[in-house]
Amino acid sequence: MGRHEQEMRVFYQAGTKSRYDLLQAQVNHEGLKPDLITAQNNLALANMKLATTIGIEKARQITASDDASKVSIPQSVEFDLEKLVEQSYRDRPEMRELKVTNEINAAQLKMAYAGYKPKVNLTASLGGSTLDNQTNLGTDWAGDMTKDWTLMMNVTGNFFDGFKTPSLVSQAKQTVEKAELDESYTRDTMRLDVQQAIQTIHGDVETITASKAQIDLSKENLRLTQSRFEAGMATTTDIMDAELALDKASNAYYQGVSAYLTALAQLDLSVGKDN
Repeated sequence: MGRHEQEMRVFYQAGTKSRYDLLQAQVNHEGLKPDLITAQNNLALANMKLATTIGIEKARQITASDDASKVSIPQSVEFDLEKLVEQSYRDRPEMRELKVTNEINAAQLKMAYAGYKPKVNLTASLGGSTLDNQTNLGTDWAGDMTKDWTLMMNVTGNFFDGFKTPSLVSQAKQTVEKAELDESYTRDTMRLDVQQAIQTIHGDVETITASKAQIDLSKENLRLTQSRFEAGMATTTDIMDAELALDKASNAYYQGVSAYLTALAQLDLSVGKDN
């Protein structure tokens, strides 16, 4: 719009445009300056947030480039859903945590069932010395067989413990069942995460492709509108409309690229990829 105002001033001085046209161009130019200031402030804040996120000095200058060659956007994308879901089941930390939890629950259930079983203790006596089942007999086991041997087995256990053991077993079973339900829900959630990430990527690629075509059309429309304006066949409003159409197409393109890259990162997160 600044360039357009300069052109309008030249036309006004040449007598081909009125003072009203010049004032309209000036008003439109000045009216866009607050948007520019807001965009500059937002960029400065984004730089500080990025510096905080990656742990560098906030005063460090960060430059952003819109070089399209640095971002490779495919024409179409294809994914093997089942393969990615299996990778998610294998590599997501939630599944590793559930696996450990299931092992702990199984051990606790086994311990609870042990309450039903008696305790058995075997004691052996040789020549007045006692050797129980926890002693390393070594070569003494084959000693003098003429001495007296005494073997004693002791069995202890609770005939009735006030239903404590059944209660512990029931509680352990419920814990195992809940863990199985949690695992099933987690698997469903992981599959949904992968499906959503894939769907988002497909949508972003389509948006980017459409935006590219719209940018080309908008650029050509702006060029033609400027030519018509120079020939006296278009107004300042026509120029603004053409500029606005190009801005919208450009914004849609860059937002699509940002969403696409974010969706790729989300897919990596969904399948447990850490590099």
